[in-house]
Order: sequence, then C-alpha cells, then structure tokens
Amino acid sequence: MKPDMFKTDIRSLLQQDDEIDVVFGERIQDVVSGDRTTKDIGNLGEAIICGHEKMRLKINGYGEQFIKLVQIVDSPSYHPGFDIDSFEGDGTEDHRYIEVKTTVSKQKIQMYGFHMSPNEWRVANTIKEHYCVYRLMLSAHSKVLIVLRNPVALYKTDKIEAMPRDGMEVSFDSNIFEPTEILAWKR
Repeated sequence: MKPDMFKTDIRSLLQQDDEIDVVFGERIQDVVSGDRTTKDIGNLGEAIICGHEKMRLKINGYGEQFIKLVQIVDSPSYHPGFDIDSFEGDGTEDHRYIEVKTTVSKQKIQMYGFHMSPNEWRVANTIKEHYCVYRLMLSAHSKVLIVLRNPVALYKTDKIEAMPRDGMEVSFDSNIFEPTEILAWKR
C-alpha cells in the first residue's frame, strides 16, 4: 500500500485565515440537524481530533516536521485498530495512537459508553499506555472530550467497565474522568 493514500491535511478544509473551530461549528450543526450516517459522524470526529492533536503538539513546542505527521490512518480498506497516529507531546518522539468515538445529538449528551471492536481492544492491549480512546460528545450546545489512556489497564484496575460483546462495550463514570479542552487548530 502507498502511505500517501491515508494522509489527511486538515488545512485543506480551511480558508487562508479561518480557524478550525468556526468551520467545524458549522459542520457540527449540519450533522446534528441533518440525517447523517455514522460514517459522517465518525469522519467529523476524526477531523476535529486531528486538528486538536496538531494544536496540542504545537502548544507543546513541537515543530512543523512532527505536526504534519499527525494523520488519520483508518480507511475503508485498512483498519489498524486506531484512527489517528499522533505523538505523545512530552518531548519524545513516542507515538500516541488514538481511537476516536464520536456521538452527536441535538441535546447535551450524557452517555459515557462506547463500543470497541475486537481489533481495537487487541491493539489497545498491545500498545498499552500509548493507546488512547478520545470520547467526543458533540451537541448543538456543547463539545466534550474525555481521554481514556490505556483502556485495557483501566478495565483491569476497575476504573472503567467493559462487557464482552463482539469486542467490548465500555462505560465509565464521568465523575472519575475530567473533560479535556478541545483545541482549535491555528497556524
């Protein structure tokens, strides 16, 4: 496979001086109010998180050579068990592998569960602390992001619940995991 096949450039969605938050605000409204597929919702969530990751790295002092490597890697023909390949942002070159779980609603979302496929759970168990689930909840009124690092370890230490069902049905207590600010990509 050609690696260029899976590259995503979030800047292609933006005009010269736009901020990603403005662009996605309109797309969120469109997805919330329209009849969209789960793929549309997933694509929107992945694009928001890809921009978030690029900004997180920029804030942490990473240069353009790293920021341009953050990309969406999941595609219809290739499922590596995560959606986004990023970096930890701790001064190292360690990767952070991110599975994005997005839900949209017209009302505020208070559903703290999601499904992980057998492949996602297996990869999370292999990658361990470098695997994160980004639970993104979008509504017409709010955007909430909760990061669950190393979900298999969280399950084994009883910090999240998981029930085997063609993978794992994961749920967590919103009082234990604090929301993370969603960063808007700015050049």
